[in-house]
Amino acid sequence: MPRKCMIDSSVCGLWRPKKPEAYSVCFPSPIAIGASGDPEIARKMAALVAQSAAEERIPLLLTPVINRAYSRTAPEERSLCFSDDLDLNLRMLIVWTEGLQANGVGAVLNLLPSEDSDEMQALREISQRVKVCAYHAINGNMPTLAEARKAARAYRKRPEEFDWGMQHHQARKLARRGIVLLKNEGRLLPFHGNPKIVMIGEAAETPCFRSSGLPPIVCTETLSALQAVRSVSPVRYEKGYHEGAEQPDEGLIRDASALAAESDLAIVFLHAEGAEKSVLSLPASQEQLLMEVTKVQPKTVAVLHTDRPVETPWLNQVQALVVAFPGGQAGGAAVIDLLFGAVPFTGKLPIPFPSPDFRLGFGLT
Repeated sequence: MPRKCMIDSSVCGLWRPKKPEAYSVCFPSPIAIGASGDPEIARKMAALVAQSAAEERIPLLLTPVINRAYSRTAPEERSLCFSDDLDLNLRMLIVWTEGLQANGVGAVLNLLPSEDSDEMQALREISQRVKVCAYHAINGNMPTLAEARKAARAYRKRPEEFDWGMQHHQARKLARRGIVLLKNEGRLLPFHGNPKIVMIGEAAETPCFRSSGLPPIVCTETLSALQAVRSVSPVRYEKGYHEGAEQPDEGLIRDASALAAESDLAIVFLHAEGAEKSVLSLPASQEQLLMEVTKVQPKTVAVLHTDRPVETPWLNQVQALVVAFPGGQAGGAAVIDLLFGAVPFTGKLPIPFPSPDFRLGFGLT
């Protein structure tokens, strides 16, 4: 019999409220998949998550949220949307559902209450093209939960082989597609040669793999940027700030700046997700750290982990800016892959970002 729980595919990992010791692969968030701009990436990830569900004999999964990220969506749910582009959301959700169903799992549509006529039209399109049941909203053309379970059983299948290591590897490949290069002055990235590098910021050491406020899951493994880089380059590391702290730690900033001055270049890892989501700025502890490092090291790369727009008044002070949306358990390693040129940057902004110098726009095609 299937367990009486669901894989919440907006969490992109397996949540078992009655079995917290169980583990699963945590894949990139929907907003990171939206940053790929490629619906086929959504299909691939849905297939992988469905394979986990089939292995656990779980027949239904929640989809990502179909709403625009900035329509009626609450701040804590924005990373569960693909993007702020409804057309892209629709295309991705259709192939996501197809990816689930092709691997024997049914879809439960995750729609937040909306008065947006375009969003409701998108809902009608989905109901005409794929078979889903509703979670937050019911449409007359949609099947009931019981009917969806019956449909799921009709095409349920167990994979012939299941490999957690393969799933982790695929999660890393998917995470690469949700990383966006917003500035690259002088073609600093990817790194060439063998520069003396310092990595700064607690986000380099502590994986920023998903948004806060979601149900707890236990990952099969997590791979931070600091862990991943040690197989590529000998780097030094300074904490720079305490995660979640607003006030700067002068001692940590002083140590980080001193090491940056001795290095050929600095990579400063920033984390906006922990700050109040209605605020667009970084915590003062991180902004001051970044400003002090750039004073002594002109070759500074800022890696910004976020699930929301962030103001960048410091943009002119950094030579390169990389934005990483919650990338799952292998997101830290994916950042290193791109910084060191293992794969090229292909991500596009799925949500609008404020900029003091130039209009970044959505970047979606």
